[in-house]
Amino acid sequence: EALDETAATADGRSAAPAVTVQHPLQPFDTRYFDPAHPELASADPLAHRAALASLAEPVVPPLASPLGPLPAKDLSTGVSLDDLTAYFTHPARALLRGRTGISLGDQQQSGDSIPIEPDHLERWQIGNRILGRLRAGHDEDAVKRAEWLRGDVPPFELGNTLLEGVLAEARRSVREVPTDLPDPSLHDLALTVAVPGHGQVPLVGRVATYGRELLQVEFSSLQPRHRLTAWLRLLALAAAVPGDWQARVVGKGRRAMLVAPPQEAARGLLGRYLALYALGMSRPLPALPRIGAAWAGYRVSHRDPGDPLVSRKNLERCWEWESDDYWRTFFAFPALLDLPAAEVALPDADPRERTLVGALATCIWVPLLNAEVSP
Repeated sequence: EALDETAATADGRSAAPAVTVQHPLQPFDTRYFDPAHPELASADPLAHRAALASLAEPVVPPLASPLGPLPAKDLSTGVSLDDLTAYFTHPARALLRGRTGISLGDQQQSGDSIPIEPDHLERWQIGNRILGRLRAGHDEDAVKRAEWLRGDVPPFELGNTLLEGVLAEARRSVREVPTDLPDPSLHDLALTVAVPGHGQVPLVGRVATYGRELLQVEFSSLQPRHRLTAWLRLLALAAAVPGDWQARVVGKGRRAMLVAPPQEAARGLLGRYLALYALGMSRPLPALPRIGAAWAGYRVSHRDPGDPLVSRKNLERCWEWESDDYWRTFFAFPALLDLPAAEVALPDADPRERTLVGALATCIWVPLLNAEVSP
């Protein structure tokens, strides 16, 4: 308005419309890169690629369903340690999310409703945040107040009861952590691993250690997936940095201790796990952590997990605890126990194992069980 009061164009029009540029809402609008619109310009290469993509023909997804055949996972660009541990924590979920973009509704939607009774996942999320803050040395009252202000706990006494219970459980895990820990050191890992069938594969990640120990503290009770995550991170550390490394995993009232193998042995085991990761990201594998740990435990203790009288009830209990929509997309119990090992070529599989579950269990879990020592 001030400009219109003081100036006009040579042909008598108002000045403001003549000098005003109406920009598109999106930075990848094709007009930014079209000479027909000289008033618009952009030097953003990412927006330019997006504009070109918007003009291209739509790409038909290569998969009609998550059960269709997948091309082999390309490891030439490298693998992150977080991706590797995420896969072995939940192989079926990693496959569906990573290769097909499918998520089976396990992401919580935010809303305006008042929380009354958090489910197990929401309670774990609250507990994990509280545990992290307690370990960082924050005052308990401040930690409790922070959770109130987030709005994720029920109101009034319901929320107070929940937080007191979660704080008590978090204290149990904190008490299992040694009080004389040295200051933490961060290790940025970058190494190249020989992977059967894939050549030399870059692996990158970051781990924190306290002295010669990798420490992992969990709010929940100690689960096989926690031990497996610590084992993979320990292998990566031992393969990249020579030394006598060990890992301590702490859960509610329980601890596990793992001793790293020598550097060359750690590199060889990492190659095996990366090969399994590549295979599992191209087809579903029944590598459920609970069932695998139980199966390998039977083998190490010289019991036959293939004998239903020995293992069936325990394996069924593991399936009931661990199976979800992701696992039930591909497998059913007890049919998964009868899948033959011969249909999949696994790296370093025990030739005595006749089932796929057994072959996977010995590939994944036997090295870990052999590395466990009394904490």
